[in-house]
Amino acid sequence: MLPLQEDTGICGTTEDNKLGEDRVCPSEPPFSHFGVKCFGPLLVRHARSRVKRYGVLFTCLAVHALHIEVAHSLDTDSFIHALRRFIVRKGHPQRIRSNNGSNLSRGEKELQEPSNGFSTLHLV
Repeated sequence: MLPLQEDTGICGTTEDNKLGEDRVCPSEPPFSHFGVKCFGPLLVRHARSRVKRYGVLFTCLAVHALHIEVAHSLDTDSFIHALRRFIVRKGHPQRIRSNNGSNLSRGEKELQEPSNGFSTLHLV
């Protein structure tokens, strides 16, 4: 039998529970900082055939709201098109967090080119 520990009433300090600055931003609109992830394939009926489509999941880091866009494939162009549709609806983000998927990594390089107008976007 294990001895019981005395309850001190202290759960945790704020230093132990620090969140990143992009996760606590009450003065900024939702989706100013968000995470992105691709999932799928999903079989979708198109006319009389079934085609594969993929989802791009955008998650707000501050309020945990979700937004899903459809991508036609997992290539970089499909991701950038989904990202542009998202930005038109939700506004220009300050920071994007993602895993290092190949389409997301190449998308970052394409977005950093000055000719695309996204050169101030920071993808982590």
